[in-house]
Amino acid sequence: MLTLLLALSLVGKIVPQPVIVYADGGALTVTDRAGYVKIENDFYIANISKKSGGITNFYIKPVDTVNIVYSVQYNILGMHEIGIQNGSNGIILTQSTSKTQHYDTSVMYSDSSSVVVCSAFRIYNPSPPPVMSVNITEWRTFYADKPWFVVTFTEEFQNDGQFWVENQICFMYDKSYPTSHRMINDNGTKCIDVSDYGHCYSAKYLKKFMWVYIYNSSYNTGLGHILIDVYPRSLMAFWGDWFGTAYKEWQLTLNEFRMGLPKGSKQTVTYINYVANNETIIDDFASQLFKDNHKVTQGTTDYMHTTMNNLSHSKYGGIGKSASFYIRPQMGYLFLVYFTEGSETAREIQPYYKNSSGAYKILASTWTFPSSYWNSTYSNLTMRAEKYNMRFEITTEAWTNNDAVKVKLDFKTLATVNITDLWIDFRTSPDWRFWSKTMLTPSTTLINASSSKVHWMYNYGTAFKNLTAYATRSSGLADLNYYMLDNAADIKYNTGQSWSLTLKIHKFIRTTEQRTYFKASDFLETGSDLVNFNHQFWTPLPFPETPLGNSTFYINHLGQQNGQLIKSSYSPDKLVLNLAGESGKTTTWRIYCGDKGQPKKCEGATSWSYNSSSNILTITALHSSSTTVTIRWALLGDVNDDGTVNASDLSTLSQAFGSTGGPPPSPDWNPDADLNKDNVINVLDLFAVGKNYGKREP
Repeated sequence: MLTLLLALSLVGKIVPQPVIVYADGGALTVTDRAGYVKIENDFYIANISKKSGGITNFYIKPVDTVNIVYSVQYNILGMHEIGIQNGSNGIILTQSTSKTQHYDTSVMYSDSSSVVVCSAFRIYNPSPPPVMSVNITEWRTFYADKPWFVVTFTEEFQNDGQFWVENQICFMYDKSYPTSHRMINDNGTKCIDVSDYGHCYSAKYLKKFMWVYIYNSSYNTGLGHILIDVYPRSLMAFWGDWFGTAYKEWQLTLNEFRMGLPKGSKQTVTYINYVANNETIIDDFASQLFKDNHKVTQGTTDYMHTTMNNLSHSKYGGIGKSASFYIRPQMGYLFLVYFTEGSETAREIQPYYKNSSGAYKILASTWTFPSSYWNSTYSNLTMRAEKYNMRFEITTEAWTNNDAVKVKLDFKTLATVNITDLWIDFRTSPDWRFWSKTMLTPSTTLINASSSKVHWMYNYGTAFKNLTAYATRSSGLADLNYYMLDNAADIKYNTGQSWSLTLKIHKFIRTTEQRTYFKASDFLETGSDLVNFNHQFWTPLPFPETPLGNSTFYINHLGQQNGQLIKSSYSPDKLVLNLAGESGKTTTWRIYCGDKGQPKKCEGATSWSYNSSSNILTITALHSSSTTVTIRWALLGDVNDDGTVNASDLSTLSQAFGSTGGPPPSPDWNPDADLNKDNVINVLDLFAVGKNYGKREP
């Protein structure tokens, strides 16, 4: 019987693993000149400056005489621009000749089908002091037969705790080139010639990466930009705003920090520039590249940095968490901001007391900071205002491993004062139209978003939990008031009388996929139940070919802090990654292996590990310039793992034939012979041996 089964297995048909073969075509020309590196294929010409490190000339074929990039001051396609508030001085760091220290632009890797150009530079302010700077390494991978190329860059902030206002990538076009502009917004609608917003986090719900596009009707050519990933702050990134004065521009806003970042903080961004004559091509590609992303575990244990900006000038003190929240006083104001669907939503905090003579808002033109503390895991800050014989202090605590924030609000009389009511008003100004209020319990209140831009959100907003026994009274559509005194008439309070209120506040997101509402019990005293702000996207492999069907493998980033994925290929039981990397630096890559399971070996990797519960393989590679990592799985049918399927494997399998893995396992059970991992050794395993009988590992 066993002999018959073997004979059948040798001619039996097993569904083969998909094999994707590269069809390299087209011409790829690289010219390294004194002032720039020129890349040309059948679709475009790109000149990368050796002064700024940016693409200063871009021509879309067949019209190879029209440079679509703005040619005067901000002449870069994908210019870096970072705003800083240093005391009373506003500083804009831009990738321009006067504010860029260029280190190197050179070809790091090339073959007949692809080339990688790496630029290293810093953007900084020459004046006024102190000098603020951000180091940037940017990788661009171009392909001979592709109308698109991949850009990955890493920013490293060189100053500690400064007031970073915003961080943008600006695509600057000659104003005569675009005759129309289009984008995919948060609703999945293609907007034409209308400014709107499209956030990176919407990709998860729309099942496609977010994109924008410009088009010229005379030439019937256009250029799209597809945002692939922003790590570790992808929930914050968004496309937006079109300008039409001296130039035309798309802006990719990576962050509006509003607060400082610790020195050495990094973030890595990947996007694709795609030459196409209509937006449907861009939209289809963004969908294909995102394909089956939701099948991969998205979670991470990383959190945002807690941050505190320079407190030397009282107007700009504050505390926050990047892309999550900040609390910041200004002259006569105090703002609590949670970043939401329109990039941010300010809730003004207004401390009041009232008596028969009137109402008094205790917000000073000059704030002081009696105490502050900041390290890598925990921050607290006390901000003080004194006015109308009353001292108001707000103490905020924030943790690196907790997206919630604890706020303690204290009042103290500085003289004898008559008071009827004493309260804190959390106002929804300026965008109250987008919010509604829900009281879950007497101590727990939700302020829900209702903007059409987040229609796919099931339950989304900011939650407030009162940790002190004071009443909550509503006023306005979504205002939230906490009363510490609620007297029927004036009562005289002597000097030194004090009152205190403690709240816990955090953003919540319940999606249509979860189908649950936020509950009062979801407030955790430690940790966080938020959708993590270090959301990870996974791209199907092999790359740059987009798969036609379901992929076996996914990589969580096309780029890392010190390098970029050039391309990959897959044949049965072998995945090959070609990686470009900065010499002497290490890159780390995470690959979802799906049903393939744990590989047998990873050649070319410095180290590797496999998590069997998540099916994720983590590899590290130390670079000289380019590195090839070959990931191999055992040859199907090679029971004894000697690299060949032969009679020895058949003999080993036959000894365990008919056994099961239990529990309890059969006495003759051999898990290595269970080739299809169905917990039983039977004819299907024999067919697997027969299919590859006589084959060797390559």
